[in-house]
Amino acid sequence: MQESDIREFIDNFSYDFFKIQLVFAALGFLITIPHLTILLQNAMRTSSTNSLLIGIAFSDIFVLLQIIFDRTRNFFIAPRDNDCVLNTTYTLELLNYIGEILRDTCERSSFIFGSFLALLRLLILKSPNGFENLCKPFTGYLIVVNLLIINFLTTLYNYLKYKIVFAGYWTPPEECTMYPANYSEKIYYLIAKNEEELMNFYNNYMVVNGISRILIAVIYPVLAILLVLEIWKSAKAALKMLSQKEALERLRTARMILLMTLTYVVVTGPIGILNFIQLFIDLEMYPILNSLEGSGHIFTSLIYCLNVISHGFINYAMSTNYRKATKQVFCLKEKEEVQDRMFAKTVGAVN
Repeated sequence: MQESDIREFIDNFSYDFFKIQLVFAALGFLITIPHLTILLQNAMRTSSTNSLLIGIAFSDIFVLLQIIFDRTRNFFIAPRDNDCVLNTTYTLELLNYIGEILRDTCERSSFIFGSFLALLRLLILKSPNGFENLCKPFTGYLIVVNLLIINFLTTLYNYLKYKIVFAGYWTPPEECTMYPANYSEKIYYLIAKNEEELMNFYNNYMVVNGISRILIAVIYPVLAILLVLEIWKSAKAALKMLSQKEALERLRTARMILLMTLTYVVVTGPIGILNFIQLFIDLEMYPILNSLEGSGHIFTSLIYCLNVISHGFINYAMSTNYRKATKQVFCLKEKEEVQDRMFAKTVGAVN
């Protein structure tokens, strides 16, 4: 098989992955909306870890929205393989520009919130009486707001080096008969203000971004191991000092955070590695590697979507309060009570 054939296979495979990514991003969005609604219930806004879960859900929604917009644009609004539609209008370029800023900010924030989720729980378990302020919801909100601001300013500093410019007029081909005579539209492109300055900055940005992602991927397992040890210590101590029900609830909460920690390990590692590949290898000289690198980002983005989808299920499986809030939001508790009353009446009538 020749190099061109390999590249074509990779590109076709990536195109199919775009479709899969759109499906999972849409599914993740539909699942995250009720997940966030449940987290915002008064019964759930009781601790710093739940505040961080709210921050993660908010961040994930913006990331998923940008993926959905980008894929919808390329497949339905302005398909790149449709010569009868201009896909570089000012509106589309501006929406994509704003979306990429939000996506970059929120994706990085989501990973960092996850690490703080594990760290906070670990500190709380290690010294339940000495870190009372760490348990308060305000602490979690403070972490979320500050990290969002820092990540937004970092991302904005990068994207301010781009601008949307007018690049001429587009006229539809003759076969596009749906347009009137002499029809034209303005073409706009998002380009770098200074190419050389951008390349120097981009290399430094990718170094920092790659290091931060890999560090997070390394820190997560360490926190996970320490968290496992503290889970068992806390469970044993709780059984002696508290009721068995409270001890089990502590154990479930810690397990929930542990599972979320492990899912983040799977996501952050490959992304950090891909960033470093771009720094040390000139991918333009290796077309196959260049195609694989692009496909790799699509694949890691798909893993991100799967990670987001898992959050609600993990919370439901591990948290009693989350299950109660879920029943309250969807009125399941009332339905159960009505069914119980109907069952009791039926039994009474039979008797």
